[in-house]
Amino acid sequence: MDVRFRNSVLQRCYEEQKKGVKRWNKKVAQIYVRRVNLLFVCTSAQDLSTLPQLRFHPLKGDMKGRYAIDIDESWRLIVSFDKTMQIVYIEEVSKHYGD
Repeated sequence: MDVRFRNSVLQRCYEEQKKGVKRWNKKVAQIYVRRVNLLFVCTSAQDLSTLPQLRFHPLKGDMKGRYAIDIDESWRLIVSFDKTMQIVYIEEVSKHYGD
């Protein structure tokens, strides 16, 4: 898939793991990089749904049209796709329930 970052902060956290550690923590930063790497090797969104450990699922409400990929128990990676589902946009990394 073609992976694009919605902002330069997310891209820098991917390219320079130290920035991710400072922004979140070491564990989240490491898994974030692994999840983004996984997006690069997937050919479609369908590939993500075949990996149960990701808990890839569509979001509802205000987040309709976006999808979540688990990072750990409380953190998740939010992504969206273009109409063809071939371009994935890294939207944000956030705590699941905002706590």
